[in-house]
Amino acid sequence: MANGGGYVTVAAEEMEELRRRNKELSREVEEMKTEMIKLCMATNGGGGGGGRATLLAASGAGGRVFRSGT
Repeated sequence: MANGGGYVTVAAEEMEELRRRNKELSREVEEMKTEMIKLCMATNGGGGGGGRATLLAASGAGGRVFRSGT
């Protein structure tokens, strides 16, 4: 039984590392979305319906970007 406690400790440490990494990746994804929107607005002059709306819709679609009508 003493050996089983070691597995639990390792598993808990690995879970904590995975949670930490998940937070880091989530933060990076949000930063990338923000940068994509800024870039899209800059290349489209901030106007029109294609750029910003498409990227905002993609942020709620699991990161998939859909092109509209072009």
